Amino acid sequence: MNIKKNKPVLALSIVGLGVVLLAVISQTFKNDEPSVPYMLIYEDAKIVNRAVKLIYSSNLDSAKILLEEVISRTPENYSNDYFEDDKHYVEFWDKEEFESYINVLEGSAINAIQNAYPRANYWKAWILAEEGDPMKAMEELSKALALEMDNPQILCEMGSILTNFFDVDTSSVLMALGLYKTALSNRDYIPPRDKARALRGQAVCLVELNRLEEAKEVLNESLQYANSQLAINELAYIEHLMMGGERWKA
Repeated sequence: MNIKKNKPVLALSIVGLGVVLLAVISQTFKNDEPSVPYMLIYEDAKIVNRAVKLIYSSNLDSAKILLEEVISRTPENYSNDYFEDDKHYVEFWDKEEFESYINVLEGSAINAIQNAYPRANYWKAWILAEEGDPMKAMEELSKALALEMDNPQILCEMGSILTNFFDVDTSSVLMALGLYKTALSNRDYIPPRDKARALRGQAVCLVELNRLEEAKEVLNESLQYANSQLAINELAYIEHLMMGGERWKA
């Protein structure tokens, strides 16, 4: 698998997905505390929140130091969903994930905690990708996935790096497509923004495979979860291709 020397101009501009995600995160974490007063936030989660704010302000080096500090304290037998003293604890990345859990598993008695360790690996991977080291980014995402196997954000980011930083061939596109599909099926509770991102990612792969009708269908489905200009632009691009137009050049 070869790394691209230059990032391609793919139909859906997956780099834009990261920008959109950062905008969402910046609104959610204006302070160290998310806007969920009933979620416990321990020190390591607060440190990750500070790192995300630094990322949003383009202070990547300082953010990486904080994230590596948290990663070094990852418990050996970490779980984001566990029982202790007859109490059920579930860790969530943010308000949207928490609300999705409550909506799907209504009536569940849980103690909500903000996630720290998989998030720390995820955001370190994001920084590594931005610094032009997608191989190390994928290694970091693999560590995050080992901690939280069903997390859609981790799976989507892996698909994003595969299609955005490596040479696009059939095997890598099919691998990315599988990751995006898994992101939609691995757990019962998935925030609408993550469903939309996974569907948009699928569309990128399907366009690369010249499965344009399928790509159009999943993009239209994604608009049910998020009114994304990325999806609207991609639909226009697909119409362009279906009418015999040339593909965008990398």
